[in-house]
Amino acid sequence: MIIQNFISWAETAPDPLRSQATHALARAWITSEFSETEKQNVTAALTVLLDDPFPPVRMALAEVLAPCPDTPRHILYSLAEDVGEVASIVFRHANAFTDDELIEAIEHPAPIVQVALAQRRVLSARVCSALAKSGTREACLVLLHSHVKQLTEDAVEQIWSRHVECAEIRGALLDLPELAIHIRHDVLLKHALAVNSNLPALSDMPGETKSPSSLAEASDKIALRLSQEVGESCLLKLAEHLRATGQLNTRLLLRAACIGRFRLLATSLSLLTGLSCERVYNILASARAVAVRALLKKAGIPMRAQQIFLLVAEMVRMAEISFRKDLALAEARLLSEALLDEVQDETFAIDGDLKSFMRKFVIDTARQEARAQVRTMSQKVLTAA
Repeated sequence: MIIQNFISWAETAPDPLRSQATHALARAWITSEFSETEKQNVTAALTVLLDDPFPPVRMALAEVLAPCPDTPRHILYSLAEDVGEVASIVFRHANAFTDDELIEAIEHPAPIVQVALAQRRVLSARVCSALAKSGTREACLVLLHSHVKQLTEDAVEQIWSRHVECAEIRGALLDLPELAIHIRHDVLLKHALAVNSNLPALSDMPGETKSPSSLAEASDKIALRLSQEVGESCLLKLAEHLRATGQLNTRLLLRAACIGRFRLLATSLSLLTGLSCERVYNILASARAVAVRALLKKAGIPMRAQQIFLLVAEMVRMAEISFRKDLALAEARLLSEALLDEVQDETFAIDGDLKSFMRKFVIDTARQEARAQVRTMSQKVLTAA
């Protein structure tokens, strides 16, 4: 009798009161100790309310019943097929759906449903991959913040390739500690292009606004910086990516040689020649002109640039430095300055554009060293304070 009265009242009750009453009835269905007949009657009343034209009434049903594991399936599925503001509540909180059903829900016409799916407390890698492939920018951003452990490298690449223009997505990707190095390189490069200024990742000076002279220069600087931070396997993946995208070239290898990024240099030469890294290290360490020239020729290094690599090999040998370790900034500055002094000597017949190129190395390396020193001093002041 009470349920019959409720249904009659609901037919003419004001919308806000009907929403409040629906919330209370749904809560009673979960918490009250009804008899079997009473439970069936309340269930019938809740089912009728699915047809209520006022969305907040159906939202009240979803808010109360979606988290409940005992909610009748026909009510849950009806709410899941409702408008976005109702369906999103169900897909965020209900645990009754299979992965296939969650993946199907990605096609819901309301984008808010995708965001709700990404906000679920638990998502399988399969659903995460489907969202990464088709999800909106907002949904993918939630995935990157909430379900990173379930995101495969392919899924992360899907997000990156689909939302490359979104600064928030790029920031979230860079916050991932295990982001694949080739994706990290491309995200940083896109940042350099988008903001048209040196990146903090390159210069460590967030306030700096001077633009890279070209996209190629930005790519080089990013690759060199990243090469310092990773082990051998990641270094090889970086070199492979640079080669596949046409960025593993003489310019980058010259820069690596002249500022002491020897690990990237050796890994790249190994990749380009097919020789083992061990063999490349030994050839460079020997500084034997014939062997080094043969290595460089096999790697496709132009003849006019080979003299600089030979000078680097000889200086490293004389200084008893290992090619298996990258130089610290102070050592890199000394090397680049010494090389510039050598190439100014007309006896080496170094082309003018290469000399100009090396002057840029000297300037860049000196500035990086100065920034590092200032940063260290600032940290000491902060620690002392």
